[in-house]
Amino acid sequence: MSAAWAWLVLLVLVAGFVAVFDVWAKLTGHLTMTGQFRLWLGDEVIGPFIFGAWVGVFAGLSWHWLVRGRK
Repeated sequence: MSAAWAWLVLLVLVAGFVAVFDVWAKLTGHLTMTGQFRLWLGDEVIGPFIFGAWVGVFAGLSWHWLVRGRK
């Protein structure tokens, strides 16, 4: 049960951090994390690396949870 709580806390903290930062950035005229990620994805040099990392993290975690987690 503690692992489920750890995942919930991690999800809330990450989503909360991004939301709070984006609200603060919007109110103070700074670039938001969401906006920065969109700029990176649209860049012709860094975009493929960011997209590959995004897909790679998802694929790696899925493999870890589904294949390695059976023990």
